[in-house]
Amino acid sequence: MTESTDVVTTEETPTALVPPSAYGELAGVGLEGGDAGEIAMPFIQILQGLSPVVQDPSRPDAVAGKLYNSVTGDVYNDIYFVPCHRDHTFVEWKPRNQGGGGGAGFVAVHQPGADIVVDAITAQRYKVKDGRKTRTLLTADGNELVETRTFSGLLVDSDTPTEAVLPVVIPFTSGKIAQFRGAMTAIRTVKGRPPLFANVLHFQTTLKKYPDGDSFVYNIRLLKDKQLPAPAADGTMHPVLSEALALSKMIQAGQATADHASQTTADNTADGDDSSHF
Repeated sequence: MTESTDVVTTEETPTALVPPSAYGELAGVGLEGGDAGEIAMPFIQILQGLSPVVQDPSRPDAVAGKLYNSVTGDVYNDIYFVPCHRDHTFVEWKPRNQGGGGGAGFVAVHQPGADIVVDAITAQRYKVKDGRKTRTLLTADGNELVETRTFSGLLVDSDTPTEAVLPVVIPFTSGKIAQFRGAMTAIRTVKGRPPLFANVLHFQTTLKKYPDGDSFVYNIRLLKDKQLPAPAADGTMHPVLSEALALSKMIQAGQATADHASQTTADNTADGDDSSHF
């Protein structure tokens, strides 16, 4: 954890998200096909002072500024990540003061052009915090619509990946969207135009000062010299590149989706990053 500014430095259906193993020809048997949303990917979130797990006395390891797995409960100082897919949505949350706390806040995910989003923008309904309008939209019935950019991809074992650890989703809301755009800008400037999932990102956190308090945001570094190698002439792929391609196809087919229910309202709209005011 450091203190700095928003800078990023620089169709076959797959059947498994783990590398082939000693099972040989039996590897993946029984995992063929799959229904939409069969795999629910956990979120990696930045812990803030108000995050419920930070206030849990049984979790002394969960401190503000660390990264947190919303399903396994694992805590990380930093992570290495291969992005496989990106998305732009508005996530609808029930406010905590209306029963949305304790993980019960998630309502739905909406595309930017959805009627409920367009209606909120047209009506100029914004959440008010400390007497000022924030960038969080409100539905007609008072739910919050949080603009969210996400990377879905693979946690990997090191800055020179040899294996994938877990498929996860990393969300960027309000003040954190600047880090998402910075990462995409860095990725788009890589020579040779490698696919999104050939890149390796290093995630740490940094403390950022806002008018109404401090909040941790991402500090992302694109490891340009650690790109996953291109496929060989015979089509053989690096195992992590192969898994990343498989996950990308699963997401596009709707077989792997974000586990929004594992998040809580506090993790998304009470972090301090919705303190961006007009």
